[in-house]
Amino acid sequence: MTQAHIRRDAEAAGTLIRLAEGAGLVRMHPRTLRRWIAQGRLTGWRMPSGHIHVDRDEVLSLAKPMHTADLQHEVSA
Repeated sequence: MTQAHIRRDAEAAGTLIRLAEGAGLVRMHPRTLRRWIAQGRLTGWRMPSGHIHVDRDEVLSLAKPMHTADLQHEVSA
């Protein structure tokens, strides 16, 4: 499946949202999402309007809460 087909499927499903809206969903700065796009961690779509859109489900899947055990491991390391 090509990138164009993936985008059309996401648009048809109504899951593409503006970058700022995606950032608001996960309480992060839009620059964080832009950095994730640049790193290849998140797919960004430049729309004809010039705005960047992201897939809502993809944003939510990347922003997962950490478990307490994970936090304790980081502090002790």
